[in-house]
Amino acid sequence: GQQDATRSFQPSTRKKIFFGAFIAWAIGWVVLAQLGGQLPYLDSINFVISLIAQILYICKYTENWSLWIFVNIANFCYWSILTFQTLTGDNTIGSLGANLSQVALQAALLFNAVYATKVWSSGEADNEGGTE
Repeated sequence: GQQDATRSFQPSTRKKIFFGAFIAWAIGWVVLAQLGGQLPYLDSINFVISLIAQILYICKYTENWSLWIFVNIANFCYWSILTFQTLTGDNTIGSLGANLSQVALQAALLFNAVYATKVWSSGEADNEGGTE
């Protein structure tokens, strides 16, 4: 039915949400840096922006996928950096294989988010799950 249809914010609301997400990311960065995170700027994206994206996904707003793309790019960079650090001996947490598998996973999740953006923007997702 219509209540299952995906929704989209007005452009002014979208800007406010993305600005709010940016502010939340910056606050998360400061907090995680104080706690001694490995890469707090990227960890904050994963924590804060993923939470916002998940809420938008549950509410079926198409903008969730833009945030997931951002999160997946950040996570791809994060795991690529850790993989490089492992190769150079600057990081002894985890293993090369585990880091490489995360790089591959983040690439797959990024592909999924880009594809889902296309599907949700076109309206094809309105009847996902065979509801019609």
